Amino acid sequence: NPSPVIAKEKVRKRMYTKLRIFAREHGSNKKLAAQSCALSLVRQLYHLSIIEAYSGQTKKKEGESVEPYDVNLTSNLENQLKRIVDDMCLEVISPPEDSSSPALLSIGKLAHFEPSQKQNQSGVVPWSPPQSNWNPWTSSNIDEGPLAYATPEQISIDIKSNLLYQLENDQELQKILQERETLPVKNFEQEILGAVHHSSVVIIRGATGCGKTTQVPQYILDECIHSGRAAECNIVVTQPRRISAVSVAERVAYERGEEPGNSCGYSVRFESMLPRPHASVMFCTVGVLLRKLEAGIRGISHVIVDEIHERDINTDFLLVVLRDVVQAYPEIRVILMSATIDTSMFCEYFFNCPIIEVFGRTYPVQEYFLEDCIQMTKFIPPPKDKKKKDKDEEGTEDDDANCNLICGDEYGLETKSRMAQMNEKETPFELIEALLKYIETLNVVGAVLVFLPGWNLIYTMQKYLEMNPHFGTQRYRVLPLHSQIPREEQRKVFDPVAPGITKVILSTNIAETSITINDVVYVIDSCNTAPSELAWETASKVFSKPPDFYDPSTPQMGVLPLLRNASMLTEPSELQKLLFSRWPIFFQFQLVYGKYMHTVAESPSRLLVVTPTAENGRVNHTYKVMATFPPPIVQLAHPIKSWVYHHVGISR
Repeated sequence: NPSPVIAKEKVRKRMYTKLRIFAREHGSNKKLAAQSCALSLVRQLYHLSIIEAYSGQTKKKEGESVEPYDVNLTSNLENQLKRIVDDMCLEVISPPEDSSSPALLSIGKLAHFEPSQKQNQSGVVPWSPPQSNWNPWTSSNIDEGPLAYATPEQISIDIKSNLLYQLENDQELQKILQERETLPVKNFEQEILGAVHHSSVVIIRGATGCGKTTQVPQYILDECIHSGRAAECNIVVTQPRRISAVSVAERVAYERGEEPGNSCGYSVRFESMLPRPHASVMFCTVGVLLRKLEAGIRGISHVIVDEIHERDINTDFLLVVLRDVVQAYPEIRVILMSATIDTSMFCEYFFNCPIIEVFGRTYPVQEYFLEDCIQMTKFIPPPKDKKKKDKDEEGTEDDDANCNLICGDEYGLETKSRMAQMNEKETPFELIEALLKYIETLNVVGAVLVFLPGWNLIYTMQKYLEMNPHFGTQRYRVLPLHSQIPREEQRKVFDPVAPGITKVILSTNIAETSITINDVVYVIDSCNTAPSELAWETASKVFSKPPDFYDPSTPQMGVLPLLRNASMLTEPSELQKLLFSRWPIFFQFQLVYGKYMHTVAESPSRLLVVTPTAENGRVNHTYKVMATFPPPIVQLAHPIKSWVYHHVGISR
């Protein structure tokens, strides 16, 4: 189904040199879009008193110009018509006194319909179930092709027959189904489907690798297809990152024996492979779904929010919106999926919804701490250069204590001395190099995943290894994994390598739970991270480096812990906060975790520093548009005001 056509037109009146009229409309084809655009221009010209209302005679339809004529009925035909009227309990209309205007319409009610459910909650995102001639992924009608006239029953029958034929004749698909049967989440399939059927909101908590991300959407989709309700199922699944949305969509498409774009697709910024309009699953980032919510979520039956424990501003705001949608439309289904953390906060936020615990498979993992790594590699810290040495000697009294000075009694004096020479706030490239050489001596085939705090250290570490005579050879393949690199480069981490080549992946916590790399055997965690926070006094984003602590319950054995601060209130601009507290659509809502609420109250005063137009607690259309841009309000105010002054003709 093609995307809707958009038509744009500009009109400039000669006698009004500074008057410009702009219209932008869309339609399912070029003709409808052009007609809508022309009608919009005519309306604007009329309201500006440039053209007058049409006073001529409109073109009459052919039926209106037909002269009336008398009809003579036989007695048999008249009696037959009376019997039909009596059998159907219809009211006979008496002929009017004025025969010049005969009444041909019945004034009685032919049928009684129950009143539709009234949605009295203002500001709730509109929702409607899937429909036969509506494409929810393009938000447009299906006007052409066989789907434009197919009924939901016909669509469901066709999709079910195609799936059954594929299952019977595709041997490769049968092997994939056997592999899916071994996933831990398979044992909870019926429990998950039962909870989704009876509850509007369900929380699924499962360990990384149990298969919940790829299998839960397929369980729901296949259940609807086999039960003859394929046309009633459209699932959207959010992922916290672009690479996870694309990679998971490709994996699900592979497990269904097809290419992305059939029953499974994805949509990320600047790139989309949309699925079919019915009985499909679309993976997208949270930001893409939030943009879609502006026009409503018509035609979507299930919303799955994955990795809810990664508390960013977009996910928190999405949960706020979904909470109101579930209250207004209990028919929609919302599934929240999280890692093995405390989900009681989310359960309470969504009206004590049911929680399903999915137990994952566990593997024997050998754990090594910093002192173990120093001891088994016989690592000797490099001598500090003069700059670092002078800086350490001039250290202030407020510096945090170096935890590397704390070492157990089971380690020798040499290990303690070498560990004390290392600064815990720095990432030791030399130690990572020593560990990679030690892993090579173990003769165990597998990739190595190295967790680093950010892109700067990833890039520096990559260059450090590539310039090394040992790791710069063809025996090693060093691959960075970060959101800033192109998606084609990100995909390389999933590609297998030839025998005799070791793959080293340098990544942030993007590889912690969002994606799964099957051939990883070793994990080196630097135990440093750089979460972003907002300095409210200066309205600038800062990066802090809190020490990370070892958590043996995580599958990677030492991945970064999760911060439970209020992500909704760590990054929004002052204007966004004002919209949250003053705009009617966001007038009343409750955050998942209400921390830093005083910053919302401070936002109006911060906005008044930029412009006095918000003194009444409201914002005009210009500032609503400004709230959709990432830069701070202070940086956006002057360029937009200068643009307004230029087009209005005000000099200031």
